[in-house]
Amino acid sequence: MERIADATEKKEKEWYVVFTTTHDLFNEGKTIDNTQMFESKEEAKLAYEKAMKLENLHSAGMAKLIDGTDWM
Repeated sequence: MERIADATEKKEKEWYVVFTTTHDLFNEGKTIDNTQMFESKEEAKLAYEKAMKLENLHSAGMAKLIDGTDWM
């Protein structure tokens, strides 16, 4: 009974990931990958919106990590 009570009281943290790929300004034809993790959707959204304004942006994405995700 205590384990059930403990499990319902604990709220797991939500994690969000923002992936960006930019064109390398010093090596033509090359790209740079960047991955950032955030504990709130708002922080992740701000990072994603900032990335979308980069002049050398190749691609960007945002995802919420969920239970069962193999993230290493």
